[in-house]
Amino acid sequence: MMKFRNSQIKTAFALGGGGARGIAHIGVIKALGEAGIKPELLVGTSMGAIIGAIYAQTQDAEMVENRLRKFFQSKDYAEMGLKNYRRNPEKNSFFGNFARRLEGRIVINLSYSQMSIFKQENFRKALDYLIDGGIIERLPIRFAAVAGDLNSGEKVVMDSGDIQIAVLASSSIPGFLPPVEYGSWLLTDGEAADLVPCETAKELGARFVIGVDVGQGLLPCPPLDNAFDVIFRTGHIKSHQLTVRMMKSADVIIRPKVDQFHWTQFDQIKPLVEAGYEAGALAANEIRNKLKLKKWMFWKK
Repeated sequence: MMKFRNSQIKTAFALGGGGARGIAHIGVIKALGEAGIKPELLVGTSMGAIIGAIYAQTQDAEMVENRLRKFFQSKDYAEMGLKNYRRNPEKNSFFGNFARRLEGRIVINLSYSQMSIFKQENFRKALDYLIDGGIIERLPIRFAAVAGDLNSGEKVVMDSGDIQIAVLASSSIPGFLPPVEYGSWLLTDGEAADLVPCETAKELGARFVIGVDVGQGLLPCPPLDNAFDVIFRTGHIKSHQLTVRMMKSADVIIRPKVDQFHWTQFDQIKPLVEAGYEAGALAANEIRNKLKLKKWMFWKK
């Protein structure tokens, strides 16, 4: 990993994971851009890596939104079958729905014969549609994607090399997409290591970090009807507590109001972008004031 070589204030956007809720990142970026706040570093996890990579290439939030809209209206997206994993009205949690499928032996047979429900080739098609091929070091905005290494259990920050491979690794949801073999690493979704990568942005040299959290936080405990519900609830609590601690590295945290959206609702682009825009606009004054203060304190030194 490279460090910033000068001592100027570097502003980073740390874009968190959250499936379709991550579309709200577009609205945040758009609102902050209109307020004159633009990133010199983009660090993304999972969907945050996808949005961050497209923006790092295009430097245009409208273009990011249009590219996503076209893809989610395409035949390729429909054939991925993500809508089959929407929340069951009879179950309050995605994990409860997932457990029901396991009980029905729809998924459990697959889990013995292959490493994921979806094939990596299908997701690669999506990335080809959304992200231009290229090398991270040549992007006009510095970018990094966060993944987790299943071999070592460590966080892996990919801020060089093939941009599509980096985003693929950061977005490979365990169980849904297979892990990505890259050198000695066996990489999976960055949510396992750093859901909202504020701490990573600081490690990369950023002096002012704006974190964007599109997770659902710790939701009220759903009915615990089976062992899977208990297991996943416990995992959710652990993930939430880790995320809260790691987000303390941020100077500002923006939380768009997207709790009501399921992670597969990629067809809800308009309301998700609007939620992000509203949250970004509300945070703009706070960010400007804190940036001015930090710059004044820096130059005073």
